[in-house]
Amino acid sequence: MKPKQAQAIELLAHGSSITECALKLAVSRRSIHSWLNNQEFKQALEDRKHELIECLNIRMVALNEKALQVLEDCMSSRNESIRLRSASHVSARLAESLELGEIMESIIRINERLDELTRQAGSPARKPHYSVEYADKY
Repeated sequence: MKPKQAQAIELLAHGSSITECALKLAVSRRSIHSWLNNQEFKQALEDRKHELIECLNIRMVALNEKALQVLEDCMSSRNESIRLRSASHVSARLAESLELGEIMESIIRINERLDELTRQAGSPARKPHYSVEYADKY
């Protein structure tokens, strides 16, 4: 891969538009579009996006530990209003977490069923869009 293509992958993965990317790299928008039609470039861009998301998730988990400590401290406050708001916040997040867990279980079942149907049809194995292993890390 050429250096400008590698730079384009970084820019695009970090959210730059095609126009912004083209301007920063002094190439045409047509070049960027051409690269995006190249399977190797497209795969490298998707891989980089997934790497960035994984890094962000790791950071969010670390920040969440701090946030939970703050909530725990607030729940021990002498101020009843602070305790009540903290408890309410914790309860709401728990409900959201349980709902996400149910959604994840549904996705796993759907992926398993798709894999089963793919095998029965004798089709080549599909590449899952959503990785269960990735989700299990968080």
